[in-house]
Amino acid sequence: MRLCTFEVHTHLGWQSRLGAVDADGVIDLNFAAVQASGNARLADALVPSSLLGLLDGGEAAMEEARKAIASLPADLRTGKRDETLRYRWDEIRLRTPLPDARSLRDFFAFEAHVKMGFEKRGEPMPREWYEFPVYYQTGHHNLIGTDQDVLWPSFTERFDYELELAAIVGREGRNIPAAKARDYIAGYTILNDFSARDIQRREMKVRLGPAKGKHWRAGWARGW
Repeated sequence: MRLCTFEVHTHLGWQSRLGAVDADGVIDLNFAAVQASGNARLADALVPSSLLGLLDGGEAAMEEARKAIASLPADLRTGKRDETLRYRWDEIRLRTPLPDARSLRDFFAFEAHVKMGFEKRGEPMPREWYEFPVYYQTGHHNLIGTDQDVLWPSFTERFDYELELAAIVGREGRNIPAAKARDYIAGYTILNDFSARDIQRREMKVRLGPAKGKHWRAGWARGW
């Protein structure tokens, strides 16, 4: 199941909805659940209209979402209350899949990438990298979606981007053993992380970590 967050234009303006990507476009998951159960209040509780709400519902909510998709006829576009169940790509505007993420942490994942960075600086690979995860917290309120412009900050002349893999943590946990990590990952997406390199180099001399050089906007891919 590939999920996305999208906006649709209504008489009240642009409204954000949770969708499931299919071959022809996007299924409105909440409205599909209404169609399946016949009870709007029950559907709102089981399959909310936001990805964060669905994740908070746990595996039970995910299973209800899968049932709603499976029960939806392939040619059905309009529900019992004239709500739109299916959208074409040209009828919607995509947002970041998780626009209200509670946190965003950036970390090294691939040994070869880490080694290359230290070799360029003429430094040995730190043994601590193998002992515990190292990350920094970045701007989770600045996530934007597909086709949205990233504004160039006025304080930098070296604005750079990095193509990265993002893991969506869907369950609460603390000090999770590596063997159980997959149990907490709800899905993956592609992320572009933007950096003000000239500012970042100056900040890192203080040895406290990146600040304004990394606390900027990130662009997500189409879905996860």
